[in-house]
Amino acid sequence: MKNSENGSDITKLLIDKGADIKIGTSGFSSLEVQGSDLKAVVSAKNKTPIYWVIEKNDLNLVMPTGFGPLKLKGKTDVSPAMYADIIGNKESKKYLLK
Repeated sequence: MKNSENGSDITKLLIDKGADIKIGTSGFSSLEVQGSDLKAVVSAKNKTPIYWVIEKNDLNLVMPTGFGPLKLKGKTDVSPAMYADIIGNKESKKYLLK
């Protein structure tokens, strides 16, 4: 299990201080497929912190419930487990499907 460089500490601090982790960001986001050199810029709507920690493969912060679906341009709503599958993060997908 990888740990994002200081990202976990910052995320934990924000959660401890009461940050609303259900608020997502919208705009353009980079998407990287784990285990490959594939990278893309995608239009995203409602990208909540769960999607960021899935990208960093930080299972200490991956929580299976309580997040709205991510909307990627040209796709239907993408659940956290589906997003983990899209980017090739098998560990997070398995955890989220428990």
